[in-house]
Amino acid sequence: MRIHPPQARATRPGAPRRRLAYSALLLVMGCAVGGDFLESTPLEVLRVGILADRPPLAYREGDGWTGLEIDLARLAADDLGMHAEFVELRRGGLLPSLESGEVDLITSPLSGRADLPGKILFTQPFLQVNLQVAIRAAGLAAFENPAEMEKPGARVGFVTNSPGGDYVRDQLPQSAAYAFEDSDGAIRSLRSHRIDFFVHDGPEMLYHAARYQPSSLIVLPRILGEENFAWAVNARNTNLADALNGFLDQAMAGRNLEIVLDAWLSKRPQPVE
Repeated sequence: MRIHPPQARATRPGAPRRRLAYSALLLVMGCAVGGDFLESTPLEVLRVGILADRPPLAYREGDGWTGLEIDLARLAADDLGMHAEFVELRRGGLLPSLESGEVDLITSPLSGRADLPGKILFTQPFLQVNLQVAIRAAGLAAFENPAEMEKPGARVGFVTNSPGGDYVRDQLPQSAAYAFEDSDGAIRSLRSHRIDFFVHDGPEMLYHAARYQPSSLIVLPRILGEENFAWAVNARNTNLADALNGFLDQAMAGRNLEIVLDAWLSKRPQPVE
């Protein structure tokens, strides 16, 4: 996983003024900028839709939320003079919740969204996730050869509504594919020999594999692809997207984004066995 360089939008001297204008507009209008907040939602709250159980990106720890996405959303909300409130959603429910106004912001991959013109608006991408393969250590000799993944009937796991699922559908059409609600379920099935390998986001699988060190699992260094992630807002919330872009510009230029990503990418859980 790595951040995208600021490129042409690296610094915006007017960003602080834009954030002040955005906050003032919230107070004056009494509603979401360019969209419709629920009447019961305080104006200072930024509602962030989150998929749970995705360490190190977003997961519960005790009574609260933690993870890379959580820290970044809190920094953005603070920069806008708001408070981040996290709403747990199910896979497949992110975009509908964004369109309906239940949440104001989600993190989403950029691919596969060509069928949603006029419904959602993306910020600039702020991270890149490698798509990789997890196997049992005992299967290393076989799966070092990439052709083994393409054999008819090879049992592959993926998480529904994820880039890994897109890869399995497009690149492994002859496989015996098994869909899981989350990566933890796929890892359990891999360890119990119900599937042969698992295609998913590299950082998430590395985090899970570290729980079983000395590991019975291996995440192959082979990169199947890269997925760009950005924040998505309702297409009516153009001012919110612009304010978030201003925050990202400053976070990239000042290395704050790099610091957040490095902190979470280097974090590994204590092994359970």
